[in-house]
Amino acid sequence: MALHSGTIDEFLAWAAQVPHSEAGVVRLQISGAKDDALAEGLCAALEEQPVRDLGRHLVLLSTIGELRDARAVPRLEAFVWSPTQLLPSPEEAGGESADDGRSVLNAQTVLQARAAEMLSYLATEEADRATLRIAADHPERAVRAAAIDAHLFNHGDTAEALEEVLPVVRAEDVKLVGLPRLTVDMDAAEFDRRVTAFYERYPDERPPLPHRGPDSGPDQEPPSPHRRGSAGTPEEAGPDVQ
Repeated sequence: MALHSGTIDEFLAWAAQVPHSEAGVVRLQISGAKDDALAEGLCAALEEQPVRDLGRHLVLLSTIGELRDARAVPRLEAFVWSPTQLLPSPEEAGGESADDGRSVLNAQTVLQARAAEMLSYLATEEADRATLRIAADHPERAVRAAAIDAHLFNHGDTAEALEEVLPVVRAEDVKLVGLPRLTVDMDAAEFDRRVTAFYERYPDERPPLPHRGPDSGPDQEPPSPHRRGSAGTPEEAGPDVQ
């Protein structure tokens, strides 16, 4: 499926159906896109609100990241910091919403966390500065966690990247630096061991059960260990913050 400014909707629908095992095909199509208007078209689609389809928007964010166009930096940054409600209320959605109150998953946080990851993936100095601002100051902890991990990952988990992150993170977020991350070259049992060790060390970070009743507390989900594909790259439609 060719990608250009006139086929964005069709491409997103096609990409959403491609199995993860064949994600390289999607990346190939994105890398081959030569339309100068494509980045603007994708960013304009990102800014269409309210978001009616969470899955489509996640694929859209992945596509923007994989395009690696520096012009997307301010648009992604604005999306991450948007104070408006990105998704429709259940009433506006006809009784259904991507964030329907029955799950600990906050759809707006998921979208903004994924946008922070794609911002970091653009790998420019401006993107790096923007990602570190998110890691330091975003009001949602899960978004800060995504920015922290993305900056480290996209800089190869180097000592230099760690030195950039640690001075800016909040004291309560230091434990989020170096969260367990499953990559294609890691044994799943080793990942599970690291996750277990993390929760044993920080039992208060265990995620709540996926149920929210009328007496439940705040809907902010805790940080979660990350599951990434080959380099945590944007062909993954889903977010890394659970």
